[in-house]
Amino acid sequence: VMSIDAERKVETDEDKAKNDLLDLYESMKVGRILSDTVQGVELTNNDAVAVLYHGSYKILIPFAEFMPPPSDYRNRPPRDVHHYLINKRLGGEVDYIVKGIDSNAYVAVASRTEAMRAKRKKYYFGTDRNGYNILYQGVVAEARVTATARNGLFADIFGLEVFINVRELSYQRLSDTGLYFQPGQRILVKIL
Repeated sequence: VMSIDAERKVETDEDKAKNDLLDLYESMKVGRILSDTVQGVELTNNDAVAVLYHGSYKILIPFAEFMPPPSDYRNRPPRDVHHYLINKRLGGEVDYIVKGIDSNAYVAVASRTEAMRAKRKKYYFGTDRNGYNILYQGVVAEARVTATARNGLFADIFGLEVFINVRELSYQRLSDTGLYFQPGQRILVKIL
């Protein structure tokens, strides 16, 4: 490709694929946290798997690496409950760390729980350059909506997935949070 300037500014498809692969390898080697949106759910023989895309690479996150299992399955098969829980997060942005790559098949396997653990360590126990805690009681922070329910929503606040009741979301009486909030949306929360 001949460039107008001294350096080429336009990326070819090959350049994009190479950069995506480098992102994945960097995440796998040094634990860099990547973020993408949940695009789908695949069912295997035993469980459900979250599907994300990083450029042309398909990222698979098994349920055990996607979120902690529920304490009560309410007499339902675990595979169905896992499928439902991932399905509620479709369109939501999640963080992950790559655990393995098959560059020939354009597929990678990742862990969301490890990325959440790394974020918790950095933000809840870390300090700024003045020695003060990064997060503390009373600070207003940005959170990502990961799932909605009729009576509230789940938000990712720097590696913690927290349920926020509908009464805490608005001074108005909301009938269904799914009408006002969607997975992937950003909201402001106050750390109590």
